[in-house]
Amino acid sequence: MHWLKIAMFKSLFSRKKHKGADSEAASTGLRLGVPSDMTSSDDQDKTVVFRMAPATIVVGAVSVSNTEPNAFEPATLAVGAEGDWDDRTVVLGAKPTREPGPPLSPGHMLNARYEVIKTIGRGGFSYVYLCQHMRNGRLVAVKEAFAHDAGRIGNRVTADSLEQTDIARDALLREVSAISRINHSGVVRFEDVFEQNDTVYFAMDYVEGEPLAGLLQRRGALSPQTLSITSKSLLDAVSVLHENDVMHGDIKPGNIFIRPDKSIVLIDFGTAARLSDVEYSSPIVSAGYSPPERYKSNTNLGTWSDVYSSAATIASAITGERPPSIERASERSAYIDLLKSKSPKGWADGLSEAMQLDLASRPSTVAKLSEAMGIRGDARSHPSAATSDGGSVFVSYAHLDSDSVEKFVREIQRNGIGVWIDRQGIAPGSPAWGAEIVKGMRSAETCLMFSSNQSMASDAVKDEIYLAKELGKPIIVARLDDAPFHDDVLMFLTRSQHIAAMSMEPSAFALAIRNVLNSENQKVA
Repeated sequence: MHWLKIAMFKSLFSRKKHKGADSEAASTGLRLGVPSDMTSSDDQDKTVVFRMAPATIVVGAVSVSNTEPNAFEPATLAVGAEGDWDDRTVVLGAKPTREPGPPLSPGHMLNARYEVIKTIGRGGFSYVYLCQHMRNGRLVAVKEAFAHDAGRIGNRVTADSLEQTDIARDALLREVSAISRINHSGVVRFEDVFEQNDTVYFAMDYVEGEPLAGLLQRRGALSPQTLSITSKSLLDAVSVLHENDVMHGDIKPGNIFIRPDKSIVLIDFGTAARLSDVEYSSPIVSAGYSPPERYKSNTNLGTWSDVYSSAATIASAITGERPPSIERASERSAYIDLLKSKSPKGWADGLSEAMQLDLASRPSTVAKLSEAMGIRGDARSHPSAATSDGGSVFVSYAHLDSDSVEKFVREIQRNGIGVWIDRQGIAPGSPAWGAEIVKGMRSAETCLMFSSNQSMASDAVKDEIYLAKELGKPIIVARLDDAPFHDDVLMFLTRSQHIAAMSMEPSAFALAIRNVLNSENQKVA
């Protein structure tokens, strides 16, 4: 698996001798252009990002008197797995004060169920481990929030900067929030989020395949058949994200995995945001794939931003070349001509429109992009949580029952039933938590309530039962034990349909849920 390594120039040149900078930069195999406004004064230090083909160079501890638009404070540079500099995502964060701590060792147990097999990635604010689920033997990927300047004492994560720790945790929880409720094969599947070792982890499916970036590097461009399947699969997945109020924010070949059947899986939602509440203060860009609005803070981001990145990604798969970044505007016309010469019939006009720098000229949705490419109306092959052909359920349960609930939830997902489950990493009882619960309940057709001695003692479960009745949602009661219902929910639950989950295999339970959903749909019809 091709993952990014993050590196940082602590000081490529001294404050007072630019000649020393040129010689040190030359030792990296790159030529560094020093802007004329750099002085030897004692002005406030800045971290400057120079965007130069073919590299984006980050320089630390440089005195700058007049900050240019391409100077951010502070910043780091993403590097390829082989250590070669290229135009990968620039992730904003503090300069490291020490070498990063080591990853967890093989054999370490996470959340009493995931055994670390090996480290498979080091991201801007995380380690990623290949793990085996000790209860069912599945391979999973587990991401650990690990700041730039973090270290490790034993297995415990430590950091000099609390701010950096918060940035790392927030990035991971943002990713969890984006994917936890989406049931679609084009989006990496969320499994679990938990705290351990003084940091936060989340588990997701381990995706077997190859990054699109690696495939393009080997082949130069995709074959017509692979291009067709991959492109339609990508647009399908992005459309589902938008329907579920999620903007990916960094769609590019490096964040797309190709399965053996040529369908895609979107990964790395660390820059994702809610479309209904897009708010960001730090430019985060991937040269060639990020739209112009991504280069500045607090600009007009939305579905159209993912549309641009999706079109640029498809264009690179057609041409075998990365589209010019927005700083290289003079090269765009030649690139569009190349795209038109190699595109399937009708695709080039739609893709070139979607890659317009002007928002008003760009298709605002995936549906409009698909129509412009002439592929409108292609049937979806995979359901989302909101549009599943098998129905969708809001899962209410006591967290002490998580282990029992998990096996049933996974099985009903395998049967094509969309699931909303409260695992976004938002603190229970907070305003954000309440809003997510209401949103999830409204989008689901039915409330699936796992009843047990623990759930009957849970105020959160009772609140969800009241909400289901208020919204007119049918309730299915899955009995995990014979505990009596609490008096204040007795009337609601005795009138609901009951399933004796405690005596059923997961496969039989999933079939029973599907039958109940079918009967409910027939009543509505």
